[in-house]
Amino acid sequence: MNCVTPECHNFINIHKVKRYGRPILYCNNNCYQRNFKRKSNIKSTKHFGDTIRCKNCNTKFLLRHSKQEHCNKQCSRDYEYKLRRGNNYKENKKKTTQEFYLAENEYFYKFGRTGNNLQRFQTHSRIKLNILYTFTDKFYNIVEYERLIKNYVKEHNLKYEPLFIFDGHTETICKSKLDNPHAKWIVELLKDKVGQ
Repeated sequence: MNCVTPECHNFINIHKVKRYGRPILYCNNNCYQRNFKRKSNIKSTKHFGDTIRCKNCNTKFLLRHSKQEHCNKQCSRDYEYKLRRGNNYKENKKKTTQEFYLAENEYFYKFGRTGNNLQRFQTHSRIKLNILYTFTDKFYNIVEYERLIKNYVKEHNLKYEPLFIFDGHTETICKSKLDNPHAKWIVELLKDKVGQ
């Protein structure tokens, strides 16, 4: 069996005649690419085996077919999802408000944000958390505030290490580490800010 490309006279391996349920018409990728370019009349700068960057995560990957733009299916789905959400999502989030809260039990302080107060506080009541303070602000302000506190807690190693993982276990401050001045300062800051 010969290659379908006009300039090529190579034989195709008989054992590879059918792959993935369809016959193989070309002896290698170069022949396929030549024939594909001739059919489409598009001067493509992308070639099989070239290293290109993913549109979503910007990582380098080897090109497997000519229309490939993403390194894997998940990146492709994420990219499409971002396009669908677009600017409308951002505009809607600017208008919404969230609630920041500080809660405690005998072992740790818990801080966090919520848009659905009732459901969040019910889950916290199951692990015997008492809500100390709450305040409401714009979505992005609350997210930024929570991120700053989380980074501070992580840098100074103030996080509570739970025996079992619960919802929001990463946003905790251990009470046994309160002799640390950093822990005292952050807890006082939270109480002052939330208490306003």
